[in-house]
Amino acid sequence: MNAQGKAEIDSAACHGCGTCVADCPADAVTIGYYENRELNGKLEGLFMGRRSA
Repeated sequence: MNAQGKAEIDSAACHGCGTCVADCPADAVTIGYYENRELNGKLEGLFMGRRSA
């Protein structure tokens, strides 16, 4: 949370994975280099890999 009480991404800690974008219930977070459908596809692929392991 920033000084105004709003959620804020810590760019120094960001890995660019997009988990915050996919997890935000209000669709208020965006990441410059991926669209939501691309991030959802990446996350689905990761979770599917865990299920088959």
